[in-house]
Amino acid sequence: MHKLNPLVVALLLATSSLFSIGAQAQSITVLGTNDAYRCYESAQYSARSLSGSSSDLVECNDAIREGRLNRRDKAATYINRGIIRVNMGDVVRAEQDYLSALDISDRSPETFLNLGNLQYMMQDYSSAISDYDHAETLGLAQQHVLFLNRGMAYMRIGQFDLAEADYLKALEVRPDWVTAQDKLEDLKEKRLDAAAGLQ
Repeated sequence: MHKLNPLVVALLLATSSLFSIGAQAQSITVLGTNDAYRCYESAQYSARSLSGSSSDLVECNDAIREGRLNRRDKAATYINRGIIRVNMGDVVRAEQDYLSALDISDRSPETFLNLGNLQYMMQDYSSAISDYDHAETLGLAQQHVLFLNRGMAYMRIGQFDLAEADYLKALEVRPDWVTAQDKLEDLKEKRLDAAAGLQ
């Protein structure tokens, strides 16, 4: 059986009208078995196209059902299936998948990033920030994604200074990142609106 080295890819998602949110990042883990790898490919396509269907879940279901995955690969397959479900609009089952991944994993930072993303989508910004903090503590490789998402959550609860700090951290990691630059511009407008509201 062909085995790939684990790899994590950060994908930015455009605004989702379903959840009425801004750019949101997701993390996808690549796995080694055939079904698990096809599940990863389906999750990657789902994240890029912002869509998903029950047929996209087939390889994920098969990989999990076969029971031949090691603990880490099974956890990553749950994450990938959760990503597809998010893009199908099924956040309840996506959350179940992320929690299953968390239960059987060694508490990977990618799992906490995705849980944070779900909390953000459900407008539970404080819980999202807590999950992003866990991902950071555990050493998430795509820190720029974490900083952007956490900054967005801070902005939603009116913590503009903390949001700005995270956007600037994202730009330290990726200086030419247009998405983070756009978020800083959005933040300036929010501050102006807030100041105008006080007058």
